[in-house]
Amino acid sequence: IATGSSPMRPPGVPFDDPDVEDSDTILDLDRIPHSLVVVGGDFGKELLDPQFVKAAVEALSHSLSLAPTDPKITYNLAILYGRSGDSNNAIKFLRDTITLKPNYRDAYAALVIFYKETGQRDLARQALQEYLTKVDPQDKDFTEQFGKL
Repeated sequence: IATGSSPMRPPGVPFDDPDVEDSDTILDLDRIPHSLVVVGGDFGKELLDPQFVKAAVEALSHSLSLAPTDPKITYNLAILYGRSGDSNNAIKFLRDTITLKPNYRDAYAALVIFYKETGQRDLARQALQEYLTKVDPQDKDFTEQFGKL
């Protein structure tokens, strides 16, 4: 699925393949996919109706049972939970993601954002510091984006 206000078309993704969907065509499916990989930064709000969220969580949870050490699955579950309003599960799955892949920059960024959105500024600062200490102390973009906590 390519998410965004209009579907993005990253190079190398076979959009002529009938199993590849984008944020427009996914809405027309008449079946729940057995697995789902999200390419892009965020789910569009149109994808967050309760039926889609339930189906996506089920598909990702099933994928997690098949590949419990894949940090992309826990990351996508976290983003899905967070954007559907379940910050506690979002934070839990982001922590799981970082445990599976300690240098997962996007997981740290999302963790900082969810802590900040839930008013947990001290934990947001701790996550920022953890990333800068353990992963990349020279990451100026990360520091600029989150340094004003």
